[in-house]
Amino acid sequence: MEVDWAGNTFPIYDSVTGEETKVYLFVAVLPCSCYTYAELCLDMKLEN
Repeated sequence: MEVDWAGNTFPIYDSVTGEETKVYLFVAVLPCSCYTYAELCLDMKLEN
């Protein structure tokens, strides 16, 4: 399994308040099967 935080932060917007939040993209890939998992996280702490 290969894992990494990808690129720069991405802005997401609250649909009610319009508030912008910066998020990080976590990506994990199983190279032999090409299965990919991606998740947006609020920070890059170990718990995420």
